[in-house]
Amino acid sequence: MNKLIAACIIVAVPSLACAQAGTSGLTPEHFDALDTNQDGKISITEYQSFMEKSFDDFDQNNDGHLDKAEAGAIMDSELFAEVDVNKDGRVSRQEYIDRVMDDFKRQDRDGDGFLINR
Repeated sequence: MNKLIAACIIVAVPSLACAQAGTSGLTPEHFDALDTNQDGKISITEYQSFMEKSFDDFDQNNDGHLDKAEAGAIMDSELFAEVDVNKDGRVSRQEYIDRVMDDFKRQDRDGDGFLINR
């Protein structure tokens, strides 16, 4: 389930493309999965923790990087190239986390460190 949710988040949060998404850009099901303490909001800590675990799920050979095949479920070629900041043909854990946390910050419009699904 983590892979499916992470795929939707990585692709959808920046573009707000998930069906029936609230202002957080997440479907209610995805929102609930990230809201681990069930307080009705996703903290930056909950989000980062989930995304770090999702990186581990995608990094099938446990080398600390996603190659194009490992990232294929969540990134098309264009997004992969964008996230691969150092252009070494792999997405490092840090590149991945930097990208998803930038996405979180863009969606946190009031800057309070939380996403709320309305």
